[in-house]
Amino acid sequence: MSTAHFGERRYFEQILATVDAYEQRGFVVHLEGTAHDPAVDAPTGVEQAILAAQEAPRELEQRRMTTTFGWVSQREELRRPSWTI
Repeated sequence: MSTAHFGERRYFEQILATVDAYEQRGFVVHLEGTAHDPAVDAPTGVEQAILAAQEAPRELEQRRMTTTFGWVSQREELRRPSWTI
């Protein structure tokens, strides 16, 4: 199931309700993502600088979406402990 990166909270609540219903029927959720875990990945100093530079535009985009439209981010809203990344 693909989703928008930003939207109204209700949009993500509806998605979660659908996914929860599938999980209750025994489905397993696999979450696609590009998050890095420095403790596991052990990026070099140069790689850390690149990762930090990539994060800056994301943070700006999130601030603009949340303050201008009052939307929320997929990153914060679409999470469950049972999901596999």
